[in-house]
Amino acid sequence: MKKVLLILLIVSLIFSSSVFANNIYDMQQSKDWVDRELEETINQKEEYQDSKSYYEGISSQIDESLIEQNKGLLEKEGVIKALEEEINGFIEDISETEFQYYEKLNLLKKRILDGYIDSKVNLLTILSESKSIADFYEKLEIRKYIARHDEELVEEIGMLQIDLAEKKARAEALKIDYEVALNFTQIAIGNLNIIQDKADKTAKMSAEQIAFLQKREDDLERESKDMLDAIRQMQQEMEYSGGDMIWPVPANRGALDPGDFFGMRFHPIFYEWRMHNGIDIGARTGANIIAANSGTVIITGYSTGYGNRVVIDHGGGIATLYAHASKILVKKGQHVDKGEVIALIGSTGWSTGPHLHFEVVVDGVKIDPLEYVNQKSGT
Repeated sequence: MKKVLLILLIVSLIFSSSVFANNIYDMQQSKDWVDRELEETINQKEEYQDSKSYYEGISSQIDESLIEQNKGLLEKEGVIKALEEEINGFIEDISETEFQYYEKLNLLKKRILDGYIDSKVNLLTILSESKSIADFYEKLEIRKYIARHDEELVEEIGMLQIDLAEKKARAEALKIDYEVALNFTQIAIGNLNIIQDKADKTAKMSAEQIAFLQKREDDLERESKDMLDAIRQMQQEMEYSGGDMIWPVPANRGALDPGDFFGMRFHPIFYEWRMHNGIDIGARTGANIIAANSGTVIITGYSTGYGNRVVIDHGGGIATLYAHASKILVKKGQHVDKGEVIALIGSTGWSTGPHLHFEVVVDGVKIDPLEYVNQKSGT
């Protein structure tokens, strides 16, 4: 009977541990989804911020253009006022010219009529009326002068007609210039106002989207933090898998280079001093990466900095991370044993050559992995 109870107890413990591991896995899956949503939200917010800045810039440029256009409008209105005065002057000139034209035209008609009546008087009549030969020739010269004067009068009337036509044409041209200048400026200002209105509306919409996405970002960050706290609590409630960790790269048990240790270092890619949260273990591409201890895989896949990475939860709030792999050989939720091959050495992500970046995380805090592993440990 005691043996049966012992077996049931062992089965119960195993079953409870498995369910708990799945809960952590499910929670991590949910957190990964929230983190992806958070990243997408941040990217969308940045896009709307760029859009807002862009359209605010357009609106600001239009403000400057409107200032110039309105300044030009005032100048054109001044010119137009002067043109109107000039047109009015031409109208007065035209009226005066028309008066002179009709006055001379009437005079010409009278001269033609007088000439027609006078043409009936013959030379003998002129001679008989002349007191002398000199008087006769003088009267003949007067008639010739009158004829020449009539010719000049006709020519002058023609010139007045031309002048009248030119002044009318000039007045019409000035009127057209006035209308074109006025319409062009009004259209330009109207178009600028339309564009500015659209830019302002787009900037306002972007601002509204930014506010919405900022709230969503805050909510997702809070949700992600709550999930992380829950995962850490679950990890702490789980018992540590037990035993010491082993060296994760069997192919290289040599001494680490100065820049490979945990702590502050001059970053080989960004050329600035940064915290190095793990250790770097060099090896040829394709060499085995093994689990430092038994546990459950909670993260796999690619990230920008780490490249291909694997995270294993060992229970008791302890987890290990393996980064820059060329290939991942395990899946999320999978249980792995100490020493099991989980990935292959590579140089993915922010890496200058094939190696393993190895981290140890205790209760969410990254600590020096050499406190848990050494080059001599492992099979």
